[in-house]
Amino acid sequence: MGLRWCAIAAVFLYSASVTALPQAAPTGPQLPTGLRIPAILRTSISSNKSQVGDSVRLEVIADVHDKAGNVVIHRHADLFGKVTYAVSYERKNRPASLSFEVDRGEWKHQSFKLDAAIFGIYAEASDSPKGEKVEGIPMATLRNSDAINIINSTVMYDLGGGGFPLGPAHDISVSSVIMQLRIVPDPVVRTAFVNDKDDIEFHSFLVLLLNGMKVIQ
Repeated sequence: MGLRWCAIAAVFLYSASVTALPQAAPTGPQLPTGLRIPAILRTSISSNKSQVGDSVRLEVIADVHDKAGNVVIHRHADLFGKVTYAVSYERKNRPASLSFEVDRGEWKHQSFKLDAAIFGIYAEASDSPKGEKVEGIPMATLRNSDAINIINSTVMYDLGGGGFPLGPAHDISVSSVIMQLRIVPDPVVRTAFVNDKDDIEFHSFLVLLLNGMKVIQ
Protein backbone atom coordinates (compact mmCIF):
# COMPACT_ATOMS: atom_id res chain seq x y z
CA MET A 1 0.00 0.00 0.00
CA GLY A 2 1.38 3.44 -0.88
CA LEU A 3 2.06 6.13 1.70
CA ARG A 4 -0.63 8.64 2.54
CA TRP A 5 0.15 12.03 4.07
CA CYS A 6 -1.74 14.20 6.51
CA ALA A 7 -0.88 17.95 6.57
CA ILE A 8 -1.28 19.93 9.76
CA ALA A 9 -0.59 23.68 9.50
CA ALA A 10 0.94 25.38 12.54
CA VAL A 11 0.76 29.15 12.29
CA PHE A 12 1.98 31.00 15.37
CA LEU A 13 -0.81 33.55 15.61
CA TYR A 14 -3.23 33.51 18.52
CA SER A 15 -6.78 34.87 18.53
CA ALA A 16 -7.82 37.63 20.89
CA SER A 17 -10.69 40.10 20.96
CA VAL A 18 -10.29 43.73 19.95
CA THR A 19 -9.81 45.98 22.96
CA ALA A 20 -10.51 49.69 22.86
CA LEU A 21 -7.87 51.46 24.89
CA PRO A 22 -7.75 55.05 26.09
CA GLN A 23 -4.67 57.16 25.34
CA ALA A 24 -2.65 57.97 28.45
CA ALA A 25 0.62 59.76 29.03
CA PRO A 26 3.43 57.56 30.39
CA THR A 27 3.89 57.87 34.14
CA GLY A 28 6.15 56.41 36.82
CA PRO A 29 9.86 55.56 36.70
CA GLN A 30 11.78 54.98 33.45
CA LEU A 31 13.01 51.39 33.31
CA PRO A 32 16.61 50.54 32.29
CA THR A 33 17.69 50.62 28.66
CA GLY A 34 18.42 47.19 27.24
CA LEU A 35 15.60 45.27 28.92
CA ARG A 36 14.31 42.52 26.64
CA ILE A 37 10.61 41.92 27.23
CA PRO A 38 8.71 38.91 25.83
CA ALA A 39 5.06 39.82 25.43
CA ILE A 40 1.93 38.81 23.53
CA LEU A 41 0.04 41.40 21.53
CA ARG A 42 -3.53 41.51 22.89
CA THR A 43 -4.96 44.06 20.45
CA SER A 44 -6.02 43.29 16.88
CA ILE A 45 -4.15 45.47 14.39
CA SER A 46 -3.74 45.40 10.61
CA SER A 47 -1.89 47.22 7.87
CA ASN A 48 -5.08 48.19 6.02
CA LYS A 49 -7.33 49.12 8.96
CA SER A 50 -5.11 50.48 11.73
CA GLN A 51 -4.06 54.12 11.84
CA VAL A 52 -0.88 55.67 13.21
CA GLY A 53 -1.61 56.53 16.84
CA ASP A 54 -4.08 53.68 17.44
CA SER A 55 -3.64 52.14 20.89
CA VAL A 56 -2.16 48.71 21.46
CA ARG A 57 -1.99 46.50 24.54
CA LEU A 58 0.37 43.62 25.28
CA GLU A 59 0.76 41.17 28.14
CA VAL A 60 4.19 40.25 29.52
CA ILE A 61 4.55 36.45 29.57
CA ALA A 62 7.61 36.02 31.83
CA ASP A 63 9.26 37.90 34.69
CA VAL A 64 11.80 40.35 33.25
CA HIS A 65 15.07 40.74 35.17
CA ASP A 66 17.67 43.51 35.20
CA LYS A 67 21.42 42.86 35.03
CA ALA A 68 21.54 42.31 38.80
CA GLY A 69 18.87 39.60 38.58
CA ASN A 70 16.08 41.67 40.11
CA VAL A 71 12.55 41.38 38.68
CA VAL A 72 11.73 44.76 37.18
CA ILE A 73 8.64 43.77 35.15
CA HIS A 74 6.36 41.04 36.45
CA ARG A 75 4.72 38.35 34.39
CA HIS A 76 1.17 39.32 33.35
CA ALA A 77 1.97 43.05 33.55
CA ASP A 78 0.10 45.10 30.95
CA LEU A 79 2.03 47.12 28.39
CA PHE A 80 0.55 49.99 26.39
CA GLY A 81 1.65 51.80 23.28
CA LYS A 82 0.56 52.86 19.82
CA VAL A 83 0.77 52.00 16.15
CA THR A 84 3.70 53.91 14.63
CA TYR A 85 3.40 52.79 11.00
CA ALA A 86 0.59 51.26 8.94
CA VAL A 87 0.69 51.01 5.14
CA SER A 88 -1.77 48.81 3.25
CA TYR A 89 -0.72 46.36 0.55
CA GLU A 90 -0.90 47.57 -3.04
CA ARG A 91 -0.21 44.85 -5.56
CA LYS A 92 2.92 45.52 -7.64
CA ASN A 93 3.21 49.00 -6.12
CA ARG A 94 4.07 48.61 -2.44
CA PRO A 95 4.28 45.97 0.29
CA ALA A 96 2.20 46.10 3.44
CA SER A 97 3.99 47.47 6.51
CA LEU A 98 2.95 47.58 10.16
CA SER A 99 4.68 48.57 13.40
CA PHE A 100 4.03 49.67 16.97
CA GLU A 101 5.92 50.80 20.05
CA VAL A 102 5.34 50.52 23.80
CA ASP A 103 5.76 53.54 26.07
CA ARG A 104 4.34 52.46 29.43
CA GLY A 105 3.39 49.49 31.57
CA GLU A 106 1.19 48.77 34.57
CA TRP A 107 1.38 46.21 37.35
CA LYS A 108 -0.96 46.22 40.35
CA HIS A 109 -1.98 49.86 39.76
CA GLN A 110 1.65 51.02 39.50
CA SER A 111 2.94 52.51 36.25
CA PHE A 112 6.39 52.59 34.67
CA LYS A 113 7.81 54.21 31.54
CA LEU A 114 9.24 52.38 28.55
CA ASP A 115 10.59 53.23 25.12
CA ALA A 116 10.37 49.79 23.57
CA ALA A 117 10.43 48.72 19.91
CA ILE A 118 9.90 45.27 18.40
CA PHE A 119 13.21 43.39 18.46
CA GLY A 120 12.26 39.77 17.83
CA ILE A 121 9.61 37.09 17.51
CA TYR A 122 8.96 33.60 18.88
CA ALA A 123 11.74 31.41 17.48
CA GLU A 124 9.38 28.68 16.21
CA ALA A 125 7.59 31.25 14.04
CA SER A 126 10.88 31.97 12.25
CA ASP A 127 13.50 30.14 10.21
CA SER A 128 16.32 32.03 11.96
CA PRO A 129 19.28 29.72 12.76
CA LYS A 130 20.46 31.96 15.60
CA GLY A 131 17.67 31.86 18.15
CA GLU A 132 18.37 32.76 21.76
CA LYS A 133 16.54 32.28 25.03
CA VAL A 134 15.05 35.37 26.66
CA GLU A 135 13.74 34.75 30.17
CA GLY A 136 13.62 31.07 29.23
CA ILE A 137 11.66 31.60 25.99
CA PRO A 138 13.28 30.82 22.61
CA MET A 139 13.26 33.97 20.49
CA ALA A 140 14.64 34.98 17.10
CA THR A 141 16.08 38.49 17.38
CA LEU A 142 17.54 41.26 15.25
CA ARG A 143 20.82 41.06 17.14
CA ASN A 144 22.59 39.31 14.27
CA SER A 145 20.73 40.59 11.20
CA ASP A 146 18.55 43.41 9.93
CA ALA A 147 15.60 41.12 9.06
CA ILE A 148 13.86 38.01 10.41
CA ASN A 149 11.70 35.75 8.26
CA ILE A 150 8.30 34.87 9.70
CA ILE A 151 7.14 31.50 8.46
CA ASN A 152 4.08 29.32 8.12
CA SER A 153 5.17 25.76 8.93
CA THR A 154 3.37 22.67 7.70
CA VAL A 155 4.25 19.33 9.29
CA MET A 156 3.67 16.26 7.12
CA TYR A 157 3.09 12.94 8.91
CA ASP A 158 3.55 9.52 7.32
CA LEU A 159 0.41 7.58 8.20
CA GLY A 160 1.78 4.32 6.81
CA GLY A 161 -1.27 2.13 6.30
CA GLY A 162 -3.60 5.02 7.05
CA GLY A 163 -3.93 4.50 10.80
CA PHE A 164 -2.48 5.82 14.02
CA PRO A 165 -0.14 6.42 15.74
CA LEU A 166 1.60 8.77 13.34
CA GLY A 167 4.95 7.55 12.10
CA PRO A 168 7.73 9.76 13.50
CA ALA A 169 10.43 8.21 11.32
CA HIS A 170 9.13 9.86 8.15
CA ASP A 171 7.81 13.20 9.39
CA ILE A 172 8.88 16.16 7.31
CA SER A 173 8.33 19.89 7.73
CA VAL A 174 7.69 22.38 4.94
CA SER A 175 7.99 26.11 5.65
CA SER A 176 7.13 29.19 3.62
CA VAL A 177 8.02 32.80 4.41
CA ILE A 178 4.89 34.89 4.89
CA MET A 179 6.47 38.19 5.97
CA GLN A 180 9.53 39.74 7.63
CA LEU A 181 10.37 41.78 10.68
CA ARG A 182 12.87 44.39 9.46
CA ILE A 183 14.97 47.21 10.84
CA VAL A 184 13.97 50.44 9.10
CA PRO A 185 15.95 53.71 9.00
CA ASP A 186 13.15 55.87 10.41
CA PRO A 187 14.11 56.53 14.08
CA VAL A 188 10.44 56.87 15.02
CA VAL A 189 9.41 53.52 13.59
CA ARG A 190 12.73 51.61 14.11
CA THR A 191 11.37 48.19 13.09
CA ALA A 192 8.37 47.03 11.08
CA PHE A 193 6.62 43.92 9.82
CA VAL A 194 6.67 43.85 6.00
CA ASN A 195 4.67 41.63 3.64
CA ASP A 196 5.10 41.90 -0.14
CA LYS A 197 2.26 39.47 -0.91
CA ASP A 198 -0.73 40.62 1.16
CA ASP A 199 -1.91 42.82 4.01
CA ILE A 200 -0.73 42.14 7.56
CA GLU A 201 -3.20 41.29 10.30
CA PHE A 202 -2.41 40.30 13.88
CA HIS A 203 -5.03 39.17 16.36
CA SER A 204 -2.29 38.21 18.78
CA PHE A 205 1.40 37.52 18.32
CA LEU A 206 4.36 36.71 20.56
CA VAL A 207 7.05 39.37 20.17
CA LEU A 208 10.22 40.48 21.93
CA LEU A 209 10.51 44.16 22.84
CA LEU A 210 13.80 45.95 23.48
CA ASN A 211 13.64 48.95 25.78
CA GLY A 212 15.62 51.95 24.54
CA MET A 213 16.23 50.38 21.14
CA LYS A 214 17.97 52.67 18.68
CA VAL A 215 18.04 52.30 14.92
CA ILE A 216 21.08 50.24 13.96
CA GLN A 217 23.17 52.24 11.49
